[in-house]
Amino acid sequence: IAKFPMFTVAVSETTRDGLTGLTGDRDITIIPNGISSAEIDSVEPSEVKSDLIFVGRLIREKHVDVLIDAIALIKDRFPDIRCLIIGDGPERRNLELRARERGIVEHTVFTGFFHSSDDVISRLKSSRVFVFPSTREGFGISVLEALACGLPVVTVDHPKNASKAFVSDGCGVMSTLDAVDLSAQIQAVLDEKGSDWSRCRMKAREYEWENITDLEENYYRRVHDRDLDQG
Repeated sequence: IAKFPMFTVAVSETTRDGLTGLTGDRDITIIPNGISSAEIDSVEPSEVKSDLIFVGRLIREKHVDVLIDAIALIKDRFPDIRCLIIGDGPERRNLELRARERGIVEHTVFTGFFHSSDDVISRLKSSRVFVFPSTREGFGISVLEALACGLPVVTVDHPKNASKAFVSDGCGVMSTLDAVDLSAQIQAVLDEKGSDWSRCRMKAREYEWENITDLEENYYRRVHDRDLDQG
């Protein structure tokens, strides 16, 4: 058993489950990360439009290669499809080469890392679908921000992908980690042009910082009361 504090907090059930084998029988409280809808709402949409958007570090576990392969399958039906890939990392060069090999250079834009979160939010607001094929996600703040911008999410159904918990109540769909399936799910969401995605924003509002700070305050009160009882 690893050395952990007496009281342990995890940001998601997925993270909690991963810690359980290390903490033994100790209870782990879940207190998720949060967002400020007011701050997100204050950002104007970008003039840079896109159909699909990904935000995250470009590492193997994010599986942007599968997204690139999916775009190659979609482009015949959607010849003008455009995907923004926001982020940087060790896989960027390989991914750029893969996009070239798949013949979709004109359909994909690698923006690199944005230092301002407002720049990310503005691009999210000017896109149509957030695609996130990650298989190692402890929470998935970028998914939550996408929902707060009103974007439906396509992600993968994987036991280590905590962000799949957000894709419920009509906020998006899940795919297997397969380019054919991912392309089919993306196309299904793109076809819902007249859909009202306000429920995505409603889902995100469950994670307002006001709600999260209430959870934190209640948690620390319980810890304090427990210490007094034990003292």
